[in-house]
Amino acid sequence: MGYHIAFSKPFQLKPRVCQISLTPSLYFCTSIPTPAPAEDPVSPNPETTASPGPKPDPKTETPNVAQEKQFQRIPRAKQQHRSPEKLEDIICRMMANRDWTTRLQNSIRALVPEFDHSLVYNVLHGARKPDHALQFFRWVERAEDMPKKGFELDEDMFVVLIDSYGKAGIVQESVKMFSKMKELGVQRSVKSYDTLFKVIVRKGRYMMAKRFFNKMLDEGIGPTRHTYNVLIWGFFLSMRLRTAVRFFEDMKVRGISPDVVTYNTMINGYYRLKRMEDAEKMFVEMKAKDIAPTVISYTTMIKGYFEVDRINDGLRLLEEMKSFGIKPNNVTYTTLLPGLCDAGKMTETRGILKEMAMRRIAPKDNTIFLKLLNSHCKAVDLKAAVDVLDAMIKLSIPTEAGHYGILIENFCKAEEYDQAVKLVDKVIENDIILSPQSTLEMESSAYNPVIQYLCSHGQTGKAEILFRQLLKKGVEDPLAFNNLICGHAKEGTPDSAFEILRIMGRKGIPRDANAYRLLIESYLRKGEPADAKTALDSMIEDGTPSRFIRVQVRDGEFV
Repeated sequence: MGYHIAFSKPFQLKPRVCQISLTPSLYFCTSIPTPAPAEDPVSPNPETTASPGPKPDPKTETPNVAQEKQFQRIPRAKQQHRSPEKLEDIICRMMANRDWTTRLQNSIRALVPEFDHSLVYNVLHGARKPDHALQFFRWVERAEDMPKKGFELDEDMFVVLIDSYGKAGIVQESVKMFSKMKELGVQRSVKSYDTLFKVIVRKGRYMMAKRFFNKMLDEGIGPTRHTYNVLIWGFFLSMRLRTAVRFFEDMKVRGISPDVVTYNTMINGYYRLKRMEDAEKMFVEMKAKDIAPTVISYTTMIKGYFEVDRINDGLRLLEEMKSFGIKPNNVTYTTLLPGLCDAGKMTETRGILKEMAMRRIAPKDNTIFLKLLNSHCKAVDLKAAVDVLDAMIKLSIPTEAGHYGILIENFCKAEEYDQAVKLVDKVIENDIILSPQSTLEMESSAYNPVIQYLCSHGQTGKAEILFRQLLKKGVEDPLAFNNLICGHAKEGTPDSAFEILRIMGRKGIPRDANAYRLLIESYLRKGEPADAKTALDSMIEDGTPSRFIRVQVRDGEFV
């Protein structure tokens, strides 16, 4: 859990303030819960510490998505038992559901004839998107309600605006708002500086961050631990190792002790730069200073070890963290599973997967299961591969046609056709191929062998059900079509075979001469030479005549 600095403030004119909190726009290393200094604006998120690249983790957008879902349109009937909606919440909902137009502005004006500080402040905080907050503020500012009503632009208001412009990716506007504070006589503190630092380092403007840091010192404003944490994180984000290390040393010179967030940030930065020896030194140093590593610390170290092929060191740290009562999280598991697969340590992989399923913790990236299935099949451990599918179901992770396809293909290769057919039954029964959420399709190397097996073992009907589902997904495989024709012909259902033949003709799919032969023979066996002649004519039209078949039909013979 990271630090959270709430921008709560006392009511100034009207009691409209609701409970609000600042949505972090970007997170990095975090630590165990610790009271945050009042001047620290926003703190980093733990998840990004263990992220692989120099860019911020896409997960940082999740809080915004969650908020948007929270404020989707709700039928009035479901709201009748709720408390009356606050005015600022109504305005935020209106902005979220409608385009910013004059009509919307008039609707808001009808609700609020005049704005006060508390209402504007809370609308800016509650806006679902940065654009909404900025549009609202610009509109109120143009309406000149703020000067007329004695509206006060204080530091907290500017902090929200600086952050909103930053979230919208307009760094220069954030800088302008920061500069405007001085023009309007608004006192700047470390809180507004920290907010600006977060905005500019997130965009890689490390030189600008250094200039504003010096400006802050010139104004007599001292940096806090949070200031250094943000800047160090930003310098590593821009791959400025020396600058990050210099600021790390500078904070100690100023008597500011690094905390677990600082060390996690340093470890993560060294890991990203593939400097695991330096990351190890930081890890040892933090423990020597009685700063307990967190799950983020361990996960980052494990990830670093795995990336430099020090798998055993990573597993050693995994056992160490468990011995201290620190439980792996979904990021840890997401790190472990692919690394163990690449190292061929499939026994350890099975143990990790079993632990995840027992704790009901799903990994961050569901593509890991595809890697697990392929790795177990490559190791010819099909039972373990089936366990992967079972774990997915237990963790409520959607199983797709591609997952079943891997197992079906490998069971066919191992000539364990009974197991492959059982999986086909599940696919058909649950309409897995036709699921609209499915993005992972079954490959031809999976469905063709099992269709061929079914057609040659008296189960052509089941094979056709499977293939018709594939057909609806756009699969037009000539081999599968011809296998179905052969299967129906062998089972004495030539009409079904001829229907498949017609479908192939409509779709322009090439037809096999052997399939024609079996179809014609099937009609002759049933004593239906006229239908056999029709099939022959179709074959001739298709351009694949056979003298032998023509003689058979003319003489009413068959093999």
